[in-house]
Amino acid sequence: GEIGPYFPTFCGVRRGDPFSPFLFNVVVDALAAILDKAKAAGHIRGIVPHLVGGNGIFLLQYADDTIIMVEGSANDIMNLKFLLLCFQQMSGLRINFDKSAVMVLGYTQDECQSIADRLNCQLGCFPTTYLGIPISDTRLTVAELCPTVGKL
Repeated sequence: GEIGPYFPTFCGVRRGDPFSPFLFNVVVDALAAILDKAKAAGHIRGIVPHLVGGNGIFLLQYADDTIIMVEGSANDIMNLKFLLLCFQQMSGLRINFDKSAVMVLGYTQDECQSIADRLNCQLGCFPTTYLGIPISDTRLTVAELCPTVGKL
């Protein structure tokens, strides 16, 4: 054989590589571990602790979709933002805060906007859908549930 011409090489895993989902799971598990340690240390508080015990529910993950639920105190929001920025630095992944939405319950409109601004996210509104299921801060109407029931 002969030495051929130079060709550029790249680091990383190709899109569609069977190893890619495994690497993704390792990284999102790391995010879950970081948030779990922060919750255990009292840096962030989950929601509805009176219903589930401990410090409440704070994280739901399905495939590449993540929902983080924390109390709306300035301290919780500041700590969450710090943890997410640390996760970005550690993992090399970029969290797209512009595509992320903040859903806030139990605060005035100005307080809701302030929380969204501190996280550099857009302020979402109810009703919304998650994984095709309608979610609302009030009771859903039959009309809002019909598309979901029709898919079953």
